[in-house]
Amino acid sequence: LQSMSSFIISRNETLLQEHIVIVQFLTMLVGAGGNAGNQASVRVIRGLAVGSVNDSNVKEYLRGELWVAVTLMSILGLAGCVRAAIFLVPVAETIAITTSLCVIVMISIILGALLPLGMNSLRIDP
Repeated sequence: LQSMSSFIISRNETLLQEHIVIVQFLTMLVGAGGNAGNQASVRVIRGLAVGSVNDSNVKEYLRGELWVAVTLMSILGLAGCVRAAIFLVPVAETIAITTSLCVIVMISIILGALLPLGMNSLRIDP
């Protein structure tokens, strides 16, 4: 079985060959998403364990996580854009890299927060 990443890369091989500079940023994109999602999961699991996240405040907590996602997405998106500019990446690829980084971080944090909450609601220990 292929991992999701290798499946996506293989499906976009022609595009990546045309825009080879994007390949140089793949580890940054994947790493940022993994780290952001893991941190969100850890915060939620810890909150569930110590009781600071419960049914009465879960919506408020998720609003806070959304704010964290927007803030982190903005900071990392800016950093990714600056990194691309430093390496003189063409504008189209810089936009693609920065947009991808922002979307990956946002989705990772949202899913990282929601998955443990979903498991908890199903009475599965996250």
